[in-house]
Amino acid sequence: MQKNTEETNRDIKKNLLRLFAGLAIAVLITVATFLIFAAMLYFGNIREKWIVPVVTVMALLSVFFGARFAAKHLLKHRFWQGVLLGVLYYLIVYIGALSCFETFNFSVRTAVFFLIGALVGGL
Repeated sequence: MQKNTEETNRDIKKNLLRLFAGLAIAVLITVATFLIFAAMLYFGNIREKWIVPVVTVMALLSVFFGARFAAKHLLKHRFWQGVLLGVLYYLIVYIGALSCFETFNFSVRTAVFFLIGALVGGL
């Protein structure tokens, strides 16, 4: 039995809402964990060498949990929606970084973060 156009459009809207809700959750998790980590850096005795690894892990966990939330009620295409969420998340981070820094260029490292974010989102 094939779905009619109205049901298909409703499913697409529902999936997009879940995707953007998952993206919002990922961003909120990132902001919350970054604030906690910033307080730990300010008040604690954490070495600078830990900043990049901790920030990377926090961002990837944010993408993972946001994608899990988005895919919770989807029946198909979970992997691809998670990939899309990971790419959108890192696109937001990239645009945010562009607005904060005068010189910020797209590098191999940036491309690797996009790829890893997409893969983690697809999990």
